[in-house]
Amino acid sequence: MVPVIPDKNLRLALIDEVYGARRGDADTLYGRPDAPSLDDIPDFDSDPRHHPHVEAYALGLPLTEDDLRAIEDLTLDGDREIYGAAFPDWWDQGDHFVVRSLDGIEACAHLRRLSLGQGIVVGASLAPLTRLPALTYVALCHTGRYPDVERLLELPALEHAWISNVPASAARWHAVLAELRARGVSLR
Repeated sequence: MVPVIPDKNLRLALIDEVYGARRGDADTLYGRPDAPSLDDIPDFDSDPRHHPHVEAYALGLPLTEDDLRAIEDLTLDGDREIYGAAFPDWWDQGDHFVVRSLDGIEACAHLRRLSLGQGIVVGASLAPLTRLPALTYVALCHTGRYPDVERLLELPALEHAWISNVPASAARWHAVLAELRARGVSLR
């Protein structure tokens, strides 16, 4: 069965993770012979515009259950190869690759470490993380505006958490951090 990943940007990041690990020839995206040649884009290295055909190509790549189960460490941040290939100047242009839903990430059943980069995952519910039985480490930033930070308390295997930029006025966050600490979760 093909996993359903409703957020196209999460799907894009997962595809980049899977296919980036298989990278070969540097002249095509992920070294695949059927990929668009990055050399065919005039002045690719200095062309900051959006290249939708490159993004569409990546989104069209198959993503299987086995692919997702093989991911043990995932960092959702702005350093993905596909971001620079599809829209080199995206960071300066707004939030083109922002992940707003983590639904479907539970297909990464062997995921042990997850980092939700500042500015990349915004407003997403943390509920899908509770269905990751192997997740022992999570890193996230208060600025991600997660509506249900309390869901961190439901992560069954959590041992370490790196939570950044929590202001003194964020009482909900401090209550969650105190409870995690009381459970023996190492906080940073």
